[in-house]
Amino acid sequence: MTGDKSPPTDAVGSDEANSLDASPPTGPARAKRPSSRTVWGVARWPLETAFVLRLAFVLVAKRGDPLAGDELFYSNQAFELTRGKWYLWPNTLLQSFVGHPTAAHPPLTSTMLAPVAGLTGAAPLALRLAMVLLGVVVVLLIGRLALEIAGPRASTAAAGLAAVAAPLVLSDGSVMSETPSIVVLLGATLVALRFRRDPSVRLAVALGALVGLMMLGRSEFVILAPIVMAVAILGAWRAGRATIALSALTVGAALVLPGAWVFRNAAVFAEPTFTSSQDGFTLIGSYCDDVWDGPGVGLWTLGCLREFDLDNDGTDDLTELLGDTDPYGALDESQVAAAYREQRGGVRQGSPW
Repeated sequence: MTGDKSPPTDAVGSDEANSLDASPPTGPARAKRPSSRTVWGVARWPLETAFVLRLAFVLVAKRGDPLAGDELFYSNQAFELTRGKWYLWPNTLLQSFVGHPTAAHPPLTSTMLAPVAGLTGAAPLALRLAMVLLGVVVVLLIGRLALEIAGPRASTAAAGLAAVAAPLVLSDGSVMSETPSIVVLLGATLVALRFRRDPSVRLAVALGALVGLMMLGRSEFVILAPIVMAVAILGAWRAGRATIALSALTVGAALVLPGAWVFRNAAVFAEPTFTSSQDGFTLIGSYCDDVWDGPGVGLWTLGCLREFDLDNDGTDDLTELLGDTDPYGALDESQVAAAYREQRGGVRQGSPW
């Protein structure tokens, strides 16, 4: 006698298991498991485009170009770190400070570049290629953030725009602090979003560490970093998911690395120095005739130092720096920065400063 037969029990169980395995996790579209055509949920083509453009820029436009300016500082200091010389002024134009403790730039960039510099002898091409890879990570993180916030289409659009954005391409081909700092900023923002939704000890430590690294990347991030952390913590509190312990852990983790850097600076400098001592030189080099109506309009130049004579010996600081004379004598880097800050009002006659 024939009739409809029920499928075997084990077949039902197998079908149900396969169905469960094949179905995406519950939640918005951005939570779907990445397909084979995506990397961490972000479309591959923006990442491939970003890599090709940045690689072409380095191999074609920057081919044979020597490192210059701050690039020399970061590359040389990165190399010296691998030789056990911890955050000393490297061999650059300002010979007065060479071999002395420095905080002219926060330490994140040279620290991140140290492995590459040590393995390659700080070869310019190798360092620039390292920046190219970090630039692709920037595009990946931008795409991932857009995926978390607005879904796959927004992710592809955001990553695609970041891949071809000229300012990012130019930055990613230079051995400067912008690209490493943006990587840390985007990472901190991504972790902050996740902490907002579902705070945990792991995310609290990760968020705090990344926020701390932000402050060691660029000095202005001292303002931005607490905002990123506050948005995450307050959002978690509003959702009723945060606790005092998790909030305190996040803040504590954020203070560890910057605190160690500030403590080190207090031990080696005469004047209070936090993330960097660059403010004095920045003010001086961006506020003189050369950058107001001369050849360096809107830029920064050491030429401004010709308007100063810090040791009052009758020879301007620029001439002494470019020659064999030390214009600063026994002053350390922090004291020179403080002196330039105090004198900035006299840089240009009739200035509002």
